[in-house]
Amino acid sequence: MIISLLRKLMNVLRNKSADHEQEWFTNRTGQLSFRPVISRRNGMYVANVERRVGTRAAEFFDSVGEFRSARRALAEASIMARHMAFYRYRFTL
Repeated sequence: MIISLLRKLMNVLRNKSADHEQEWFTNRTGQLSFRPVISRRNGMYVANVERRVGTRAAEFFDSVGEFRSARRALAEASIMARHMAFYRYRFTL
């Protein structure tokens, strides 16, 4: 019984940590990718966008703003990351 409860708890924790990892949006050339990242600062959720060139490590790209809810922050950062990959830097190498 205790083991089954611990397994359920581990699955919940694993799913929660996976929620914070967002997908990369890659441009048409396949060399430039953007990802939304959410952090918490002073009671507000900060929406940021990370950029990755080729296979290098991600680096900070732009801040979208501060929001009261994590869901809204993630939505805005996702929109910005998608637009950066599919429109603004569509054919950048």
